[in-house]
Amino acid sequence: MELSRAAALTAPPASCNVPCVLPLGQICVNAAALAAVGLAAVTPGLGLAALLPRTMRRHRWAASPLLGLAWWSAALYLLPFRGGMTVAWGLALAAGAAGLWAGRRRRPPSDDLRPQRRGRRLAAAVLVLGALPYLTPLLVQYAPIGVDATRYPVSARLIAAEGRLPATWDPIEPVVPFGVSNHGAAALAAAATLLGAPATAAVVATQPLAFAGLILAVFLLGRLMAGPLPAAVVAVAVVWSGNCIQTTLSWGGWTTPMGIALGVLSARLIVDLLRRGEVWAAIPAGLVTAAMPLVQGTAAGGWAYAAAPLAAMVGLWVTRRPRRGIVAALAAGGIAGGVLLAYLLVGRPSLSDETVAFIREFQTYHAPKGPYPLRLGRAWLWVIGNGDVLALPALAALAVLLWRRRPLVPALVVAAVALLGMAIVNYDLWVLPGSVVLYPERLIHWGTPLTALPLAAAWRRLGLRRPAWCAAACTGLLLLGLWRNAVYYQPTAWTPAISPAGWRGLLWCRDHLDPRRHCIHAAYETAGMYAPAVAGIYATGCHLHADQCFGIDWSRGRPITHVFRVTPPGASRRHRTAEYERGLARIEAFLAAQAGKVVYADGGIEIIELDRPVPRPRWGPPEPIRVAIENIAATRPGHQPADPPPDARPEGVE
Repeated sequence: MELSRAAALTAPPASCNVPCVLPLGQICVNAAALAAVGLAAVTPGLGLAALLPRTMRRHRWAASPLLGLAWWSAALYLLPFRGGMTVAWGLALAAGAAGLWAGRRRRPPSDDLRPQRRGRRLAAAVLVLGALPYLTPLLVQYAPIGVDATRYPVSARLIAAEGRLPATWDPIEPVVPFGVSNHGAAALAAAATLLGAPATAAVVATQPLAFAGLILAVFLLGRLMAGPLPAAVVAVAVVWSGNCIQTTLSWGGWTTPMGIALGVLSARLIVDLLRRGEVWAAIPAGLVTAAMPLVQGTAAGGWAYAAAPLAAMVGLWVTRRPRRGIVAALAAGGIAGGVLLAYLLVGRPSLSDETVAFIREFQTYHAPKGPYPLRLGRAWLWVIGNGDVLALPALAALAVLLWRRRPLVPALVVAAVALLGMAIVNYDLWVLPGSVVLYPERLIHWGTPLTALPLAAAWRRLGLRRPAWCAAACTGLLLLGLWRNAVYYQPTAWTPAISPAGWRGLLWCRDHLDPRRHCIHAAYETAGMYAPAVAGIYATGCHLHADQCFGIDWSRGRPITHVFRVTPPGASRRHRTAEYERGLARIEAFLAAQAGKVVYADGGIEIIELDRPVPRPRWGPPEPIRVAIENIAATRPGHQPADPPPDARPEGVE
């Protein structure tokens, strides 16, 4: 095989230092994408915020980004014709203008005194401070972090190109179905792409929005029990401290906190609808509720089995207009049902038996083990432990509330933990409706907003309204949360998902390969898996969702024409996993049996053009799903790992 410079590039270098901070030009591109994503979210959000319940209108700026996310998630299915996203932009501009006009006409509330204005300004400053640490990816990442996130730029660019929900990945790969799950974040990124932002940069910009949106949602929920400043401090501290919810960034699951943010906002809206009975507020409440499963179905599972019933109980307990409140809540449910009906008719979701079996085994793999009482106890500890260092202060706050004879919040927290635990251990029986979305390792993320409830409720009971005590509590919570953010979030955010050499190789593919004729063979967890997102060229190692993998005749797809080879200088992963190493070994084994020539080489990245296209196998899931199946199978009792076939491990590769 003609591989020029192969010997020089195969030898590992003495050191491999990948610069973290992007070039200034790319940082500007990411910043412009953030502005486009923010504009796409806030523009329709302002119009919907004008319909919020009166108790939330003074904080409509905090709800606007999440309302905008709900808008684009629903528009993808409500406007399914070609160019529908452009029409959605026109409606968003009209809604935003109407919201601004309504806000200028509305007189300030009579209790808007100077001390309260000062508290709201301090709260806004704290919320802005809370969002700043999540901007790190804009300074470091060419493409979104995490293998799960690599498919969102593909979805965004396809949605923007057609202006609607596509049926397949055509022109990238027609045999790959577009899928039916988790397109809400991609729809928001597509709206930013229509403004000129690159799809990869737009998705990178939605990652900070996920965590900032969760902070804002927890803040709005905390306002039911505390003033603006305590609610803001508690919201920032608990999100900064959440261990599992922040580490979702590492595997690309940041849509989970985005979906939970919508769920928390929906819970707050349910309480206000039932309490005040404002029928017009059913419109934003219904959109937010419907958008939650469109952004992340696993977040909707925790909402359905814990947040929604408890919010409804609280709303009915404090209602002033029971009949009007129930009518408003039913109207919100009807709007949510209409959006989800459009999703069923347009998206036509269906899961094959193989997909369902894989999801069930995946849930079992991540669930607590042991006899039922033991696994249930472990599930409760998992939910409580997701508060990390603030779990103990939250438990102490519950004790204070009970001592002061305020049992409502403790009862809600205990009930929520119990309900979430029962949903987590459902993996064995699968008796609950919607069991397919009840992923145990993601339901525990609801423990983060739960931690905020007792802390916010006990703030006033602990006498923290005095300036000195309030300042000390604010400083302590924020410093504690910032420390945990530095431990859980920042190490991943500062680790490049793609090295500069890998990014240049992907740009070469974009400029020199044809999406309708070429297909790249790339290893999973390497820069080559980003080829569909960055270059629009299908790569065999790209990440697909479970509903996109099974039952496909892959031989009808494009044959492999190029190989994306990564040698040690081009590696950008800080932790080289076993799957990463096996993927590199498979690429070397494939090249050993094929003839080709190097058409691009730079910094440890080689792109090799094969002399003859190689057909892909007819059946079988692609490499990411196959690796996941192997990992799940390895946990079964009596499993014996099989030795790889002779051609799967070339000489010299361990």
